[in-house]
Amino acid sequence: MSHPPPVIDAALARRLVDRQFPQWSDLPIAGVAVDGWDNRTFRLGAELTVRLPSGPWYAAQVEKEQRWLPVLAPQVTLPIPTPVAEGAPDAGFPYPWSVYRWLAATSRAMRRSPTCRGSRATSPASCARSGASTRRTGRAAGSTTSTAAAR
Repeated sequence: MSHPPPVIDAALARRLVDRQFPQWSDLPIAGVAVDGWDNRTFRLGAELTVRLPSGPWYAAQVEKEQRWLPVLAPQVTLPIPTPVAEGAPDAGFPYPWSVYRWLAATSRAMRRSPTCRGSRATSPASCARSGASTRRTGRAAGSTTSTAAAR
């Protein structure tokens, strides 16, 4: 009999942090603006993130990331996540999970996009929500519909 996948939300992240890393229990937890598919990411205060794998295959990556990201970091020119702690399955969550340093960044695609560049958007999603992409071009970002085709 298979079990339903766990609900991965800020409340779960809070329970896991409080139980395993009580030194951070006073830090606020909030979802991020743009989330991934294989992990759910939550801000933990201003300096940290909690990454919870969404399934067993992704959970297998936690150990690899914990092992290899510190080794790779000094060898690459781009900032990469720095593991701070590794959590264990607990509180109804069946997978290992991680706490990382927060990387403040924007999407490379957003920085290069003429429709988002110069807008107040801080992420690709907020660019889309802000309407910056439609205000400047009259059509949605990524739209390839020509004026003739739209008639």
